Amino acid sequence: MGLSAEIDTLGLPRKGLVGGIMLGGEEFVARCRALIERHKPFRDICRTERYAGRPTLKDLFGAVAHRERDKRNACIARAYLEHGYTMKQIGDFLA
Repeated sequence: MGLSAEIDTLGLPRKGLVGGIMLGGEEFVARCRALIERHKPFRDICRTERYAGRPTLKDLFGAVAHRERDKRNACIARAYLEHGYTMKQIGDFLA
């Protein structure tokens, strides 16, 4: 059973989960993010757990307008290369 299914089974809150698996304040998430960062290269750890605590696409793109092509492209590269977002996730966000 996956983590999402366990959360549903236990009746744990989904709203407010950071990265789909962490529930806590900003300070807690920041501490967890630092610990998780070193595990990104390990492919045997599922993507959800490797990138838990990553910034949201909304946070990454901020107020970058679609017309600002260079800034937008830099945000796309950062979201994909540094934070593990898929091109589909990025495309859906920008659509």
